[in-house]
Amino acid sequence: MIEKLERAIDDIVAKMSKQSDVCNNYDSCMSFFNSLVNSAIFGRIYETQLRTINC
Repeated sequence: MIEKLERAIDDIVAKMSKQSDVCNNYDSCMSFFNSLVNSAIFGRIYETQLRTINC
């Protein structure tokens, strides 16, 4: 289950990193972050993935 969630979030992160307009939109970026903060595995995802997104 956790692996499936991680793969799904990897896909989201990959799509977001390709969409610079999304990352240039502060509100969209914060909304994305907040949704991940609410997930139980946010800490691990943050360490491995979110640092690569330049918002």
